[in-house]
Amino acid sequence: MRLLTVAIVALALTAPARASVRDAAITGLSCSACHQAGAQLTEIGSAYRARSNRLEPIGTRPIAALKATASYGSDPLAPSLPRVVSDYLTISLAGKLARHLSYVADQRIVDGGMPGITREAYLFYHVANLRATAGAAGLPFEIDPERFRDLQTTYVAFTQTVGDNPFSLDATHPSIGVYVGDPFRGLELGVIGLAGHEFGSEIPQSGLDLALSLKLRAHGLVLGALSYAGKRNLGLRTDVFHRDTLSATAYRNAWTLEAFLARGKNTGTTSSSAGLAQLRYDFGTRAFVQARYEGRADSLGDFVRQTVIGGGIFFRHHSRITLEDAYRRSPQAHHVFRAVFAVGTTNSPLSAVAY
Repeated sequence: MRLLTVAIVALALTAPARASVRDAAITGLSCSACHQAGAQLTEIGSAYRARSNRLEPIGTRPIAALKATASYGSDPLAPSLPRVVSDYLTISLAGKLARHLSYVADQRIVDGGMPGITREAYLFYHVANLRATAGAAGLPFEIDPERFRDLQTTYVAFTQTVGDNPFSLDATHPSIGVYVGDPFRGLELGVIGLAGHEFGSEIPQSGLDLALSLKLRAHGLVLGALSYAGKRNLGLRTDVFHRDTLSATAYRNAWTLEAFLARGKNTGTTSSSAGLAQLRYDFGTRAFVQARYEGRADSLGDFVRQTVIGGGIFFRHHSRITLEDAYRRSPQAHHVFRAVFAVGTTNSPLSAVAY
């Protein structure tokens, strides 16, 4: 078996063990590099499970990956857009600096057909039941809103902004996070300090934001809670806001069920809410189908409901085709159909990069 830079983590809840999206990001690998449907593990997944599901390096070779996607579709609300779009071009890099120190970088060269941004670039430290991250990173949700999104249609629950405040739950911020507890079983607590600024926003930094996270993993179930507090200086006024989220992810054989709920409060009487539920079934490591229903609303008049149904087929772990249909009401109802082709290359033959 080829040497890898950093071990994939198996969260040994029950059989099968499951890795979190953040731990998978550290290796530059997709989940299917370790997991097959049900309780089956690939060769590399079995090796990590044999190492007591710990973050132990078994090699020193950095992992690099180049991923690209192109989509075909039409949006009746944007008929001037071309039907075929080169959506994403991403370079990912993961490696080891010291025994307990790793690095992760994920740079979007093209993002949705536009010039891209840095999605993630951070250092990761792990020893015993202590973990720490420093750099540009997203919030530690079990449902990753961007990097491991199976279908092209974005999550409206995570992209929600309220009024002229640019904050959204899927944004990347310069941050420092400290997590205490067993990341594989039981309880884990996290404290994250974040820069009060969004990449690409003209609004200047407004001090530091604070997030507190809680995760409980047991018996094929991952429960999570996150509370976020921040402020943004919006010209003549300062918007002080809070977001509280709850999530649950359940695994059983080839099925994965995920649910997410967010409630928000901004300065004054402005309130917001968002949520989603999605169900996925894996046909081994070759194909999957998925359905999700989600929505968001706020007291300023924003209202969105969306249903997404789709599936994908993998070819030799280096390419993938997905078909999906999104029915959206915001408030006008319309369908958006997409056919997406993803391809990737990597220096590790065990990496599945076309996700």
